Order: sequence, then C-alpha cells, then structure tokens
Amino acid sequence: KMDDDEDFLINEDTRATGCGDRRLKKHWKTVSCAVLLLVAGIALLVMGILCEEIGFGGQRSFVFFLLAAICLTPGIYVTVHMCRAIRGDAGYGFRDLPTYEDD
Repeated sequence: KMDDDEDFLINEDTRATGCGDRRLKKHWKTVSCAVLLLVAGIALLVMGILCEEIGFGGQRSFVFFLLAAICLTPGIYVTVHMCRAIRGDAGYGFRDLPTYEDD
C-alpha cells in the first residue's frame, strides 16, 4: 500500500501546494504546534533582546533566550521539514512527522 507521500511523488502534476495542500489538513495538529512554537520562540527571542537593550540584562534576558531556544528548535525543525515535504524534496515526507492522532 502506498502512503500519501509516495502517491504524491508519482502524481506530481496533480499536486496542491501551499496552505491548501491536503496533507496539511491531515496533519493540522503538527502544523499548529510547529507554528505555535515558532511564533512563541520568536516572541521570546525579541523579549530577550529587549531586556538586553533596556538594561535588564543578566539572568532575566538569559531566561528569555533559553526559552526561545527551547521553542525555536522543534518549531524551526518541523516547519522546515513540512515546507520541504510540500515542495517534494527528496528525503522529506510527512510520514516522518508525528500526526498526534488517536488512530
């Protein structure tokens, strides 16, 4: 049985790209978590930079930078992986990402 990624590679001319991709709808929880972590990480990084600029440096800004790194690492990884899977790059597929489904 072929999974969605193999079917996609065989029928490249019928593929949907961008936000309307049917595989994004299937993995909506993964997409939501990745985008949430990415946005939260960027916000925490900006907060850390603002703490440094305002003069609250030291431990306060370190906490923001640490939390930003914790959020950005999986957020960037999964977002880049999904973008490359949508583009059809070799070695990237949605089968490698968790779906967070009960079935």
